[in-house]
Amino acid sequence: MLRVRDHPAVATLREFLLESGYVATRLKNELGLTRALNAILTNLPALLARTNEESTLAILARLFFVGWPISTEICARHIPEAILQLCVEAGVLEIQEGTYWPSVILVPFEETLLLACDAPRLRHHNLDVVIGGSASTNLLATAMLLNSVESVLDIGTGTGVLAIRAATYSRHVIGTDINERAISFARFNAALNSATNVEFLTGDRFEPVKGSRFSRIIANPPFLVGASKPFTHSDSPI
Repeated sequence: MLRVRDHPAVATLREFLLESGYVATRLKNELGLTRALNAILTNLPALLARTNEESTLAILARLFFVGWPISTEICARHIPEAILQLCVEAGVLEIQEGTYWPSVILVPFEETLLLACDAPRLRHHNLDVVIGGSASTNLLATAMLLNSVESVLDIGTGTGVLAIRAATYSRHVIGTDINERAISFARFNAALNSATNVEFLTGDRFEPVKGSRFSRIIANPPFLVGASKPFTHSDSPI
């Protein structure tokens, strides 16, 4: 799981990425993506080809967007040591035989948010996989009322994206999720984006906040209902 030991330190990772051009519009142009900003196994060969150069943005895109390993020597030439050390301590990167292996990818959302989710190569057999934003996430983020409110509850928070966005106009936000791994990602993402007025609790739906009242409740719930329920993030337990 991702680890947060120092919120301001984690936020420096986002600052470095944004300063290096790691934003949605530029990544789309650099990677030749015309629709959604997604790294998936089916477009892996093309993404690897487009990040096969030794420039700072290409290195960052291969590590943190494609989720592909790069030698520690190459990374050291383009990424500050403090940033690399932070990523190792937080569980974003692992070192194996002189190579940095990404445990997660960092996906841009809207203008300046960055969200950690599981790297594509690690998703196949992980029942508690944490995925990034989808078309429904974008739709909900667009449709959310942005007037100032006292408190917001985000049910099935996942990466925490809607809760973190709600934190920009709310005094206090709570996100809940039955997936403990998702909660660790959401807490990391809150620190990454300097959202200090949001907290995340593990539990099913309203259970972690039983007895509490909120000004607004938002949710992007599991949406596939069937006899088989293999993935926590998409399959309804009902």
